[in-house]
Amino acid sequence: PERGVRPSVLQPFWHVAGWVLGAGSALLGAKAAMACTVAVEETICAHYDAQLHALPPEETELKATIQKFRDEEQEHHDTGIDY
Repeated sequence: PERGVRPSVLQPFWHVAGWVLGAGSALLGAKAAMACTVAVEETICAHYDAQLHALPPEETELKATIQKFRDEEQEHHDTGIDY
């Protein structure tokens, strides 16, 4: 709210779509689930990196939050690779 942005009206759709993607890949087996995880996390990390690049230098607090989220997603990616 302090930046004048609001959540996407498509958020409920994306929530369901994410669940279906995860459940569908899990039904295909562990390797498929991990492959899906790796692909999704690569996309998410790239999105966070683009956000970090687009933000002005003075947005240090927001950048730190995004970096934390990106690092957590990178851990998920790496776990998927390991398995």
